[in-house]
Amino acid sequence: PGVAIEGYAVDAEGRPVAGAEIHLSEAGGDPMSRFLRQEEPLRAATSAQDGYFRIEDRRAGETVDLEASRSGYAPGVAAGVQVPPEQPVRIVLQPSSAVEGRTVDPDGKPVAGVRVFVHPTDPASLGGGMRRFSMTSARQAFSDETGFFRLEDVIPGGFGLQAAATGYQPSSLDNLEVRAGQERKGLEVVLAPGAVVEGRVFSPSGQ
Repeated sequence: PGVAIEGYAVDAEGRPVAGAEIHLSEAGGDPMSRFLRQEEPLRAATSAQDGYFRIEDRRAGETVDLEASRSGYAPGVAAGVQVPPEQPVRIVLQPSSAVEGRTVDPDGKPVAGVRVFVHPTDPASLGGGMRRFSMTSARQAFSDETGFFRLEDVIPGGFGLQAAATGYQPSSLDNLEVRAGQERKGLEVVLAPGAVVEGRVFSPSGQ
């Protein structure tokens, strides 16, 4: 028989957050691989007016990660939840932050179409000792023709930024920080042109 996970989505002041989407994933999975493969986590529930949510038909004894997301808030995380939990799960959503900047080549010229994403690196900002990021806590955007990019609903705290584009080597910025409800502007990501490797593949018979 299935068991349920119950909980509440609240803001930093403890007030209920209605309409938050509750995503569920297996604890201890590889969120980076899921992110790169564009695999969405399971949307298991939506919080009610009082912030309450309930996820049915889970297996007793399993361990899952829960994440709540809603526009205007940075995602909130409850990691390593034992099913069924002894008490209702409480997921706190902080006011959202924003990050913006430009992607350029080594000569300072804008590079358009660069996929830029940020992910939290501060364990405290993720809660529950969660030292990784999930598909929903990462934020991504593409730079425009001027190289400008902007990412919203970023989790406050420490974060890293990575950028990649066809024809260029990947680039990253580490040890960055943004406060709750504030914006981090003026970032510049430099992407160097990528080299090309080509060759031929043969079978053992030489074909």
